[in-house]
Amino acid sequence: MLACEDGRPSGVIGFHASGHVDLLFTHPDAARRGVAAALHAEVERRLAADGVTELFTEASEIARPFFESRGYAVERREVVQARGVDLHRYVMRRAERSGGAAPRAR
Repeated sequence: MLACEDGRPSGVIGFHASGHVDLLFTHPDAARRGVAAALHAEVERRLAADGVTELFTEASEIARPFFESRGYAVERREVVQARGVDLHRYVMRRAERSGGAAPRAR
């Protein structure tokens, strides 16, 4: 799913019907303006409408606080290699709260 502002891409999120959020990126010019939050909220809405009760992701060091602010918890830290460089990421999961309301950004 793509977010655009003034006809230009400002962010993108990828997800699967399983509840896996596999990609979330905001253009640097759109940082801290709610683009990622809006994309994530739309994914929550769509997946909840399909009966998905749990979301999960593999978040980078930078993305971890974003997902934690939305109720995800770290299950484990992983180290993956890309072109010989060790990258840290966090396997994170969030179960829906009672009443179906997901936490929102502050």
